[in-house]
Amino acid sequence: MKENLIRYQRECYQVLASAFLSSTQETAVSKTESSLLQVREMALAIARLAEEQIEFDRRLISTETRLYKAAAVVGDMQKRLTAVEQKLAPGTAVTDEQAMQISQAVKAIALMMEKRPGRNEFQGVYGELYRRFGITSYKLLPAEKFADAMQFLTERYVNLTGSEDVPF
Repeated sequence: MKENLIRYQRECYQVLASAFLSSTQETAVSKTESSLLQVREMALAIARLAEEQIEFDRRLISTETRLYKAAAVVGDMQKRLTAVEQKLAPGTAVTDEQAMQISQAVKAIALMMEKRPGRNEFQGVYGELYRRFGITSYKLLPAEKFADAMQFLTERYVNLTGSEDVPF
């Protein structure tokens, strides 16, 4: 009987040792495996995020390219429409761009004349332009008279400076 008891104790020790050691090893393996699985999931998430960002960038570049092309087409259409409108209705006023050219020419002339004290040369140049072309504002100058107005202003500048090199 004593022999049976000793054998029983040994078997119990072996079962306990086996259970304890394998559960500790399994716990260590499962913690390591769990950590590695978490790292793997994070890496996959980062990779998916990077792929989505790359696709977003491609779409953005494509959209920007199409937008720039559309803007160029619209700009061209506006120029063409303005040209057609001026041909169909020649009594229309100068374009904003032409009005800006007139304004720059008047400014250049007035600044050259401003060396004389006590006078508002801008008002004088505009007044002369208005009387000559029968208008109340340079923006109301008929489009077909734009070339004549610029010729008038160019001649005025050349007469003042003696130089054929006009800044407008």
